[in-house]
Amino acid sequence: MLTYNSFIIITNVIIKRPVNAGVSNALGLELAYNYKPFSWWILDFGTNLFYYQIIGKIAGSSLDQETFTYRGRLSNNFILKHNFICHFIIFYHMVYLDSLHQKTS
Repeated sequence: MLTYNSFIIITNVIIKRPVNAGVSNALGLELAYNYKPFSWWILDFGTNLFYYQIIGKIAGSSLDQETFTYRGRLSNNFILKHNFICHFIIFYHMVYLDSLHQKTS
């Protein structure tokens, strides 16, 4: 992982330079399933699972953090007369705390 170390000079100029602060690990899985219970109904299900970890230290401060997120989608397609399609989607994205401990969806 590459992060930036900032410091301010008397002239109010911020200088950033890259610092090797540690490592990051990421692991993700995406699953999808399609099912057709009837000739006029198509059902799709999808989900994403994602894990992210940062391990590092800079200027005596720990950068360690980890996050696990997931989301899912259920889609219904109804094929009606004259090739008219009616589409309904249900979507869920988990609420989690970001690096500033603020809720994010």
